[in-house]
Amino acid sequence: MRKLTLIVFALSLLACSKTNRVSGRISGSWELISYKRTNYEGMISYPSASGSATFIELKNPDDSATYTFEIAREINSVSDSLLEKGTYKLVEKGNFMYVNEQDNLDQTISYIKYRILSSTNSDLEIEFSKGTNTDILLFRKN
Repeated sequence: MRKLTLIVFALSLLACSKTNRVSGRISGSWELISYKRTNYEGMISYPSASGSATFIELKNPDDSATYTFEIAREINSVSDSLLEKGTYKLVEKGNFMYVNEQDNLDQTISYIKYRILSSTNSDLEIEFSKGTNTDILLFRKN
């Protein structure tokens, strides 16, 4: 029984430390370098896009912190932008984050679950689905 308790404790420490590592890696300002979109039919495109993302570092892995996205893109000859601000929270050992998009009055607009495909000190790759599309954004640290 004692060994089982020690094993569970050790695993929980490893999970917390991974979340802390991911939090430390994604915090800061990022420049968008690649935008990939997969539509509901599986067709892949690379829309013209530019922009940035900023993540404030989480002080505690159980808390949330603020983020912003400012991305201009052209998809199927239509220009639009992804301008979001709100809070994010790392979940599932830092493999995913819940993003709480807020309007100018700090009212929640939507919740989106992002998958963190990779995070290093210099690169961040995240994936999310909205509607019938799945987008992958690749950022480089500023």
